[in-house]
Amino acid sequence: MSEPSTRILLVDDDPDYPVLIRDLLSDIEDTRYAIDWAPTFDKASEKIRSAAYDLYLVDYRLGQRTGLDLLRTDLDHGRRGPVVILTGQATRELDLEAMQAGAVDFLVKGQFKASDLERCIRYALARHREAMAPPQTRTAPTLRRMISFIGAKGGVGTTTLTANVAAALARAGHRTLAVDLRPTFGTLATSICAVIRQDLGDVLRAPAKKIDEKLLRRSLVATTGGLEVLPSPQKAHQYRGISPEAARAVIDTAYQMSSYTVVDLPAAATVANREALWKSTFVGLVVERESTCLAAAERMLELLGIWGVRKAVGLVVVDRDASYSIGVSEVGPRLQREVFGLIPAAGHELRDAAARSTTVVGMSPDQEVSKAYTDLAERLASDVLRPLAL
Repeated sequence: MSEPSTRILLVDDDPDYPVLIRDLLSDIEDTRYAIDWAPTFDKASEKIRSAAYDLYLVDYRLGQRTGLDLLRTDLDHGRRGPVVILTGQATRELDLEAMQAGAVDFLVKGQFKASDLERCIRYALARHREAMAPPQTRTAPTLRRMISFIGAKGGVGTTTLTANVAAALARAGHRTLAVDLRPTFGTLATSICAVIRQDLGDVLRAPAKKIDEKLLRRSLVATTGGLEVLPSPQKAHQYRGISPEAARAVIDTAYQMSSYTVVDLPAAATVANREALWKSTFVGLVVERESTCLAAAERMLELLGIWGVRKAVGLVVVDRDASYSIGVSEVGPRLQREVFGLIPAAGHELRDAAARSTTVVGMSPDQEVSKAYTDLAERLASDVLRPLAL
């Protein structure tokens, strides 16, 4: 017996768009889709009341109304599936507005292929099924991993790496939580299109023994890509040191809340770093291919040895430009560690993503740099950690 079709309602006033969506979905193997079309806000309202769809693709512009208006009214009351917003241009404001209205994701028209559409639909349905399951039937993650990234020195791109690897894991359907474990201001959350109302500073106001999932969840920021983020303190009056007990409580709680906890660590000898590194399944030391950075990496590896962090420490090489005299194949032997990721120079792609307060993985998944981040995420999610073959 063939698998039942995934029923999708497309709400878009362009009569050519249903043809385009059907053509894209026809290229996807092993999955069947049944597309229904509503060209206006009122027609969509009529169809939604039947509650006969698994997922809704809704254009942002619907005459004098918007797709978010539909999301807040008929879809809010009658839908049985997740909503993906279609838009002509990605902006931070739309991303936030869509997230707050209840959309699970958005796609930019003209910038996605069949594989992107299929992945978006698959992840949206998976997250919706998890959210709709009765609490007593939800299963805790059977696989948990904590991945920590620490720079050999400041300014090597550790935060950008953390954001994009975490985003890639979330896009792959993994329950992922990114943690900016800094006692002072960090940019991890602001780089992932987040409105920050509470942060780690609010968590650290409580005694370590009071830090639990309920408290931590109040300070998490959700993104439309499914990733959750715990921001570092965003205001100067919240800056405070992180005690070993508090660091342990935050890390252990985050670890229990997700399948993958991805931690952004400052290049510093702090007790919070030590606690996170002890807990980590994999430690990625982020380096550039230049002599001062490799010298700093040698000192950082010495520190990890003093701390007793010897398990699964690998290298991630980030190229900031094309002028390095040290070859990629020289980095691993010099530091006596395997290389697990090689991130190519991508100045303008990263600047474009930063301007929209999002990740390049989420904005342009087919870019070379996005593929490098995704490849690293896949390596770290595999049953056996596999370094690059250089």
